[in-house]
Amino acid sequence: MSVDLNQLRDIHLPEAVSWWPPAPGWWAVLAAAILLPLLIMLLRRWLRNRRWRREARAAIAQLKQQHSQRPETGQEVVERLSVLMRRIATTRFPAAEVASLSGDQWLQFLDRHSKRGNEFQQGAGRLLADAPYRNRHVNIPEVEQLLKLCEHWVTALPGGRR
Repeated sequence: MSVDLNQLRDIHLPEAVSWWPPAPGWWAVLAAAILLPLLIMLLRRWLRNRRWRREARAAIAQLKQQHSQRPETGQEVVERLSVLMRRIATTRFPAAEVASLSGDQWLQFLDRHSKRGNEFQQGAGRLLADAPYRNRHVNIPEVEQLLKLCEHWVTALPGGRR
């Protein structure tokens, strides 16, 4: 059995491997490269939006503790709470909307962004407008109600800046 080498065909190389479409692993790498920075950005925003609420609750809890340890400081607690509420409002809402409010307008603003009706205008929230100008000490139950009301207001606020 002799084979004539002239009758053999030349070696045919396969076609070059195409770079498109990529293998499934490359699709996964591309998806991770797009989604990972997006997820990190969303997570940071979510944590930042929760931080202000956590700090506000901690400040209110500190005022509650001060009031429970020394009830005679009710006037001071209300004044500090008033400053805290104003700080929260000016950081969560446009300054032009909040900065000039005082008295009943301030209480109306708080009620508008509360889910409890008119408790700032007609309930314990009146202390925020009246207490700094009172000469007498405020009642202990009124201060406790005001602290609870302000804590609920902070909890009910939406997370993002408007």
